Amino acid sequence: MYLKNLKRSKILKTCPGEWYGSDYGGWVICPTGLAKTSIIYSLGIDEDISWDEELIAKHGVEVFGFDPTPKSAAYIQQRNPRNFNFFQMGVADHDGLFKFYPPRNEDYVSCSLFRQKDLKDEPILVKMMTLDAIMKQLGHEEIDILKMDIEGAEYGVIEDIIKKSIFPRQILIEFHHRFDPFSIADTKKAIHDLMCNDYEVFYISDNYQEFSLIYGA
Repeated sequence: MYLKNLKRSKILKTCPGEWYGSDYGGWVICPTGLAKTSIIYSLGIDEDISWDEELIAKHGVEVFGFDPTPKSAAYIQQRNPRNFNFFQMGVADHDGLFKFYPPRNEDYVSCSLFRQKDLKDEPILVKMMTLDAIMKQLGHEEIDILKMDIEGAEYGVIEDIIKKSIFPRQILIEFHHRFDPFSIADTKKAIHDLMCNDYEVFYISDNYQEFSLIYGA
């Protein structure tokens, strides 16, 4: 009920949200103010960078993509996209090596830090870093768009960036409250915490999993 009420009454109407990318891999952004110097972080690549490529084509930006998934790394290596900088690592709320569970179905790509029924019992080990550590390593003082499709790790990352006062101008998130051990309550808390830190929602998907927020609108 909270997410439905949020969609009905709290969406920012003044932001010109536009869909970039494919039906599967696309996201709604606010293109106002984007320039070649804008910093774009794309967390979670899968095998679809249509969103990233449309941003690059329309705004001339560089995109910094992060995904520890072996299939995603192979996909990027084959495509070698222009202005797309790929790092085979994930983003979490602390640095280190993490257990990462691949899908049982070999045709699927997405892995998760959180064991699910459709994932293998045997994990691989992957490198994870916090967002501030990555920004420091890359020499970035701010982020214009932070996109997160990171299979449940978004909850910890949101807590971490709020604690550290890292406020990207836009945050695009797929919430995974369908994953054990999370619930709608975790998504509600994450959105509430962001809104308490001067973010406003300007897009919610029909399935209430994808959200686009803008800072200080």
